[in-house]
Amino acid sequence: MLKINHSFFLFFFFFFNFAIFFANPTLYASDENSIQLTLPSEFSLNTCSVRPWIGKTAKWGGVTDERTEKAVGQQSKSGEILSQVNVNPPLEQVFDISLKQLFTSCGIQWTNDDQAPEIHIAITEFFAGSDKKLFTGKGQAQSRLRLEIGRQHMTLHTLEVGFSIENKGLRKAKLKQLQSTLNELLAETLRQIPKLNQLGQAL
Repeated sequence: MLKINHSFFLFFFFFFNFAIFFANPTLYASDENSIQLTLPSEFSLNTCSVRPWIGKTAKWGGVTDERTEKAVGQQSKSGEILSQVNVNPPLEQVFDISLKQLFTSCGIQWTNDDQAPEIHIAITEFFAGSDKKLFTGKGQAQSRLRLEIGRQHMTLHTLEVGFSIENKGLRKAKLKQLQSTLNELLAETLRQIPKLNQLGQAL
């Protein structure tokens, strides 16, 4: 009868798994990380110090996230995706709170009157990633929002706003760096809102 050397078997087992780990670390990597997005102190007041929509009244229609992929970023190594990065609380909640505060600071007064113009916002893009086809490792953070102004559940005006950040080191960014870039993307996206002259006209 063939005798099995158990010590040799255990050595072979651990060596085999050790080799797999270095050959493909993504098998052992966490597949999801969660970050929190924040804005600078008194952001809304500083962004809307001029209050371009003072005296305007509107109904808040909330924010929806229309992105097919809910991750806001990814971490990669040697071209392999190690983990997807998500937001907690959810991105639509972050934008809902931030946008309503911004509109309030810009002068809008809120009402539940169905006859008032209603503002609804959709997130169509918000992500920090990289183009794997580029050898430079150039990364890009991109956002896009769609603003819909309507009355009695009928959209009358549609506006779009967004922002883009190019960062050569974004492709290999650590989680803290990625969080910093996404915080900047959030702030710069919101800063574009008061620049929309058509929004005041639509209200």
